[in-house]
Amino acid sequence: LEAQLREEREALHASREYCKGLGMEANRLEAALVNEAVRSLEIARAREAELNLNFASVLSSESAQLRHLEAQLQSDRQQHKASLQASLEDAHEAQLRANERDLELARAESRAALLSRE
Repeated sequence: LEAQLREEREALHASREYCKGLGMEANRLEAALVNEAVRSLEIARAREAELNLNFASVLSSESAQLRHLEAQLQSDRQQHKASLQASLEDAHEAQLRANERDLELARAESRAALLSRE
């Protein structure tokens, strides 16, 4: 009976040692998983920060380009408006000259008609 009890104690002790080893291995694996998760999170945060910087840079560049295009459009509008105004003034001046010529012609024709009647 004592021998059987001793064998059972040894088996129990061996079983406890085995379980202790399994627990230590589980703890080691858990720590490795936690470390890997932390490392992955740090990498993801670094990538996110880099993407945010890249996005801010692109956004700034696009905003600057948009402001430049808006200024160019405004300048083009002003030039077009000035060109139209100049063309309108030229056309008006040409029309006035044509009207003056027509008036002078009408006066000359009127004088000629009066002279021919006399």
